[in-house]
Amino acid sequence: MIRRHFTLLEGAKGKGLVGSRFSIFDSRFQSQIANRESKIRMLYILCSMLFILILVSFPTLAKESEQVPELPSQEAVEQEDEAQAYERDDVYQQLQLFSTALSYVLLNYYKDLTKEELEKVMSGAISGMLQGLGDRYSFYQSETRRKREQENLFYAKFGGLGIRILPSPDGFVNIVQPMEGTPAMRAGLRSGDKIIKVDGESIEHKPIEDVIDTLRGDVGTDVTITIARPGRDAPFDVTITRGIIDFPSVRSTMMEDQIGYIRISSFTAETAEELKEPLEKLKAEGMRALILDLRGNTGGMMSSAVKVADAFLSDGTIVSTDGRLDKFDSEYKAGKDVLCPMDMPLAILVNGSSASGSEIVAGAVKDHKRGIIVGEKTFGKGVVQQRFPLDDQHTAVSITVSIYRTPSGKSIHNEGIEPDVEVEHPDLLEGEDDEMLTKLFEGEYIDKFVYDYLDKHRDQDTKEQLRSLEAKIQELMKTLADNKIQVSDRIVSLYVRRTFAGVKYIPNIDLENDPQLAAAIEEIKKLMTQGTR
Repeated sequence: MIRRHFTLLEGAKGKGLVGSRFSIFDSRFQSQIANRESKIRMLYILCSMLFILILVSFPTLAKESEQVPELPSQEAVEQEDEAQAYERDDVYQQLQLFSTALSYVLLNYYKDLTKEELEKVMSGAISGMLQGLGDRYSFYQSETRRKREQENLFYAKFGGLGIRILPSPDGFVNIVQPMEGTPAMRAGLRSGDKIIKVDGESIEHKPIEDVIDTLRGDVGTDVTITIARPGRDAPFDVTITRGIIDFPSVRSTMMEDQIGYIRISSFTAETAEELKEPLEKLKAEGMRALILDLRGNTGGMMSSAVKVADAFLSDGTIVSTDGRLDKFDSEYKAGKDVLCPMDMPLAILVNGSSASGSEIVAGAVKDHKRGIIVGEKTFGKGVVQQRFPLDDQHTAVSITVSIYRTPSGKSIHNEGIEPDVEVEHPDLLEGEDDEMLTKLFEGEYIDKFVYDYLDKHRDQDTKEQLRSLEAKIQELMKTLADNKIQVSDRIVSLYVRRTFAGVKYIPNIDLENDPQLAAAIEEIKKLMTQGTR
């Protein structure tokens, strides 16, 4: 192919079609052609070696081809017509196409690529290959992305907005929850908001990790996201300044009637260890029952979720994985030692944004009848990814290798966990004027109100600070009225409590606006009265 191009050009020169002054066959360019041709030859050599390696790596196909096939049934023939399995020759042909396309680029692109540009071309090719799977959880993991993952799962500290997101069925992403006291909450983002663009670029069908990469960045930098919000006629832009997101994954408190409350926001490398201290503290304070809140918890490390479930189960399977290959099949069992006594009533709170690790915990507790599940059906992300590092060790490919199954054998993926007691969460902002809410958040009135009070009353304990803040809300309402902002007392109180909880790193217990938690308390009181688990 390459030699054919050169022959045509030589013929053009011989016929005088290429002028001597502008001849591309001067000695300098001939040297460049020879150098490029040498590179292409080397590419073909490398691709040929790759083909050989791939052929060697398909022993199963080779063995199958030696066997005499059985006569297929009509049903099998119809299924094969719909989707035939690939063979090693198919892989060879596709790789040949790729090498040909790459050779065209290297030979004909209008300028020579730098090393960095070539790496970008190849990483883009790998990304495109994985996107071709149609699985948003399989992706190319760049060096930056690997760093982001470590920030999220191992250090739980990064520059970002403070939102949890999940893929939406239409190819965009939904905001699961803005975290208390973060830039996202101060900007007025809400649960149920859909992100459709980041800095003017559509995120439709982008891998979820790519979206996270674009949302995160250096502290103090701005990012503009385009939001589609239920009830709004058209999408709108929100510009947010990134801040430090340093968020503990476990929060706890003791509620009335000695009912303990623990909220786990994500499953990081530290979550299982973080759980031990609040559990021991609550037990020491005389806890008689426990509510474990996994709402909005989109998952994290599978090993962390297994350890959390193990804290409440003394035997049996916690979760199993089922892959196409046997090496990805595993079963995780509970140990005999538990952190929470087996006779202590337990309720798990979940919603439609509880995913992955949250579903492992809820599924194990439900199947073993260790506690009751309260809230809404979970998201249904029950797939396991494994990171396969590439040669440089700085990058990797993340590939879905198996699915989760609960102890009863039920698949979690696209199915979710059904609650024992179903309770929907209402739209707390229904009936409020969006324009007024925008003014409320843009003016940072609630933030200033909470921060100013806490700065002047550091000597008060947490409960006294919250009571005093709520008592002074009418002063804030007057300030809002003076600035022609009309919102209800309930909404102002709601966000004061949320902001206060975020600043103090404590759970936000608001039974007036949280019917799911209120229902969980009622259900667990029944268990306490009955003396059953």
